[in-house]
Amino acid sequence: MTTLYVDNIAPNLQSKISAPNLTLPSGSVVQVVSSTKTDTFSTSNTAYTATGLSASITPSSTSSKVLVVINAQVGFTSNGYGALQLFRDGSVVTGSIGDAAGSRLRSSSGNTIYSNGTLNVDSMTITYLDSPSSSSSITYELYMRRGGESATLYLNRSGSDADNENHVRGASSITLMEIAG
Repeated sequence: MTTLYVDNIAPNLQSKISAPNLTLPSGSVVQVVSSTKTDTFSTSNTAYTATGLSASITPSSTSSKVLVVINAQVGFTSNGYGALQLFRDGSVVTGSIGDAAGSRLRSSSGNTIYSNGTLNVDSMTITYLDSPSSSSSITYELYMRRGGESATLYLNRSGSDADNENHVRGASSITLMEIAG
């Protein structure tokens, strides 16, 4: 068999170059998927509830990992507390949540929000490196729940404080990165 050595390959006009047998080094980013939610979601549920902030990715290999980064704009309208969790295909990603010791809510990346009676709107982040061991389509989604009080928990809600100063409603996003294994 003959080997062809080249210094540079350029695509012909608008075509793409493909390398079907190319193996990326471990830790390389293979693909990135992102989704943004701009509308408002609210829940008064004490069970974790899907927020609609989700994205799907199909890993190219079962040895790939998926880096999940969620930036959520979360708030309450009254005294209360709540928590966020990362779900994969409808089930909680157990490695992403804290332990159950004490009276703490189990939440992803320790993200529990508290409110003192005025509308608190905070940006909260979940970052988790998952090992799904799959080459099928996987959907990651943010779930939320409120604590024991009767408060309502919001995703992407603007509000005003005691001085009637308006707050800007932010957008929440989820980014998935396939990392070569």
